[in-house]
Amino acid sequence: MYSQVGINTAAPESTLDVRAKNHLGTVTAQDGVLVPRVNSLSASGSVNGQLVYLIADAGGFIKGFHFWNGTVWQPLGGSGGSGDPTKDAWVDNIPNTLVELGSKSDGTSRTAGTEFVALDNGAVGIGTPAPDGSAMLDVTANDKGFLPPRVVLTNRTMQLNASTANATGLWVYNTGGTGNLPHGYYYWNGSEWRQVTSITTDPPSISTLNCDAAGLRPSSYTAGVPYSGMIRVPYSGGNGRPYTAGSSVTVNGLTLTLLEGILEQGTGYLYFKVEGTPTVSSPTTTTFPINSSVVPFWTGTCNITVGNSLATDLDSFAILGPLKATSDNGRAGYATTITTRDGKYSVRCFVPDGSAFAAVNLQIRNNSTSTVDIISNGHYLWSGAGGYMQNQLRLPANTWAGDNATSNSALIVATGQTATNFPSWGDGGVYASGMPEQRLYKWTAYDTNEKTFYSLEFMMGSNNPNGVANATTCPGGVCAGTKVFFKIDQITAQ
Repeated sequence: MYSQVGINTAAPESTLDVRAKNHLGTVTAQDGVLVPRVNSLSASGSVNGQLVYLIADAGGFIKGFHFWNGTVWQPLGGSGGSGDPTKDAWVDNIPNTLVELGSKSDGTSRTAGTEFVALDNGAVGIGTPAPDGSAMLDVTANDKGFLPPRVVLTNRTMQLNASTANATGLWVYNTGGTGNLPHGYYYWNGSEWRQVTSITTDPPSISTLNCDAAGLRPSSYTAGVPYSGMIRVPYSGGNGRPYTAGSSVTVNGLTLTLLEGILEQGTGYLYFKVEGTPTVSSPTTTTFPINSSVVPFWTGTCNITVGNSLATDLDSFAILGPLKATSDNGRAGYATTITTRDGKYSVRCFVPDGSAFAAVNLQIRNNSTSTVDIISNGHYLWSGAGGYMQNQLRLPANTWAGDNATSNSALIVATGQTATNFPSWGDGGVYASGMPEQRLYKWTAYDTNEKTFYSLEFMMGSNNPNGVANATTCPGGVCAGTKVFFKIDQITAQ
């Protein structure tokens, strides 16, 4: 009389009361209710609460019960592993081997660009339903960026917290401030914070280009013989901006192209690559016209003439600064290092942790992947003088090493630095009677085809030469009471 319907009961207790044959007892094969069964949920529902059963996984939907919530098909909790039916819940997406946030916080569907997915292999996608296979984290957006943790780095060896050491490769943005490291992006290289170079995107420019001072190396060429060399041209008025190569120009079979790089602030050099098979031989000259096509950031014109010079190329430079913490070759200590312009050799003054500043030794490193033999001569000057020399000093590959002041006309194999020893290139200790020595070194590769000669000048001072180099005297890894001078002349002969 109230329009209630009862199945297997004469006294329905609700609008529809369906009872099992064995009411409140054990289920039988004939019990239950079958709702409409479908094989796709690609179409929208028509009425809130519409209920269906998906007979198989389809698209992003998992086999099981689903209902239309007015906006999306929502799986019932525990139905076929479809996930939590509440708003913004994680939903299993078995066909695509991932779990994903099924809706926004208001229950509406997530649109393209708002996805948040986690693949079964651990990769995460934010703003994309398909993270790139080469990435563990793929953040995709066309109008937003990525913000890493922002910290204040007070020194180059700072640990971010006391409980866990910085992991190699750790990336942060340093907000800087008075007395701290300059602001910018930094990464931890395993022993110190390294700043990622920050260069403005303003266009490059120079005011003058001195083509008359251009030098070709090698300075001679032969008709019909393939040539590869470099031209260096001085400029002034550089604004410190990066630049790219311009157009090429070919004369007498030789093609000149500017190499990309970064301008100095003020004076510097532009480097041009010269390659090809010349149609003439030196001393017949070759003249390259230079204009804004060849050097895009210069508005002038000039000519570079080469081929008639046998000049020697001299590159002289120096560094000046304190000893700083290092752990090269496995031994902790403090050092200052200079590297030749061609990158083939490095020289450092090094003192192990816990040793007196006056005990600094000079060491040389062959930066190649194989041994190199050199002809070597060194002198130290104080109230007296001394020296040592070798016809053939063999340097191990990529290892700080020294000859321990051994002179010999036969082959000498340099001793490599290890975690426990302390070899010296030349006389050990750079102080004599508590005062700094001056050191002079000359060397060149034993290879008769090598045309480069190196000349080194060195001196170090300390306001407390008998003091011990350690974390107390060198806070933050910098020994402020020391000053090291290196100068290298790299001479390339013809």
